Amino acid sequence: IYNPLTLLPGDPSDGNSRRFLAIGRFSHLHKGFDLLIEAFHLFTLKNKEWMLDIVGEGVEEEMYKSLIRKYQLEDRVTIHPFTNNIQAYYSKAQVYVLSSRWEGFGLVLVEAMAHGLPVVSSDLPTSKEILGNFGIYFRNGDTENLCRAMVEATKIDWQTESKKAIEIAQRFDVQNITDRWVQIIER
Repeated sequence: IYNPLTLLPGDPSDGNSRRFLAIGRFSHLHKGFDLLIEAFHLFTLKNKEWMLDIVGEGVEEEMYKSLIRKYQLEDRVTIHPFTNNIQAYYSKAQVYVLSSRWEGFGLVLVEAMAHGLPVVSSDLPTSKEILGNFGIYFRNGDTENLCRAMVEATKIDWQTESKKAIEIAQRFDVQNITDRWVQIIER
């Protein structure tokens, strides 16, 4: 039985922001934000419209800022500090990107889908378990493949994918998870 979505979702995204979003703690190589910034740099060589928001804090922040400066992405990539109102970022994004090198249970995927966001994700077993055929996957650690997935995400039928995202997220609703526990306990 999965962990439930405990975050009360904010407004669903309207899908018009041209913003990728990534969220997580800046711990050593875990979330792959270095890979994401590198892939986004490749993405910007052909795309002049989309932006990238990364929300989080931690020991790798200066490394990320250094990469942003290296690729002259200061006007396209913004690092935002941890916030208790993360819903505002989900609501303003158009596509969520999980660039992690490894994950336990990617609750951020469920949170993003609860806001109607399509998802680009590294091809981790846990991501595939949560997303099934819904996600746009890239080879874990491969920045060129991540760039390809991001380009693909800009060309999807956003409204259709957003509806699918919300449907998938509902599987993780607290009441649905509670009902499953009750069924098991009553057996």
